[in-house]
Amino acid sequence: MNIINHLESNSKKYPEKNAIIFENEKISYKELYDRVQNFSLSISELNKEVISLISENSISFIIFYLGIIRSGNIVHIVPPEISETNLNNQIKSSNSQLIICSENVFDKILKFTKNNIPILKISELEKQLEKI
Repeated sequence: MNIINHLESNSKKYPEKNAIIFENEKISYKELYDRVQNFSLSISELNKEVISLISENSISFIIFYLGIIRSGNIVHIVPPEISETNLNNQIKSSNSQLIICSENVFDKILKFTKNNIPILKISELEKQLEKI
């Protein structure tokens, strides 16, 4: 059983139980599974094989991480504290085709738009997913 199967199973067995508690936020298994599924479907449509995820620890990070895995893509996790030089090397060596990042690191990675790598902010993705 992989993590996605485990999440799906728990969303059926314990839909209202807390799956994650982070600082002042909580999310149930059902809500977590539903949000992972919605993001997974959205990201699948983009046809990007390697997706870099650059964010601080949060519930959103977990949702996007699991959603990328669920979509069958490769998630390339990059710590937000990474230096610009190392960030550049990481993005190039991973052959990342999409960057998903938090607001805090957006300016640092904005220069990658020159390389025609799309950059999506987590906050904007969350707004789009709320509409689904």
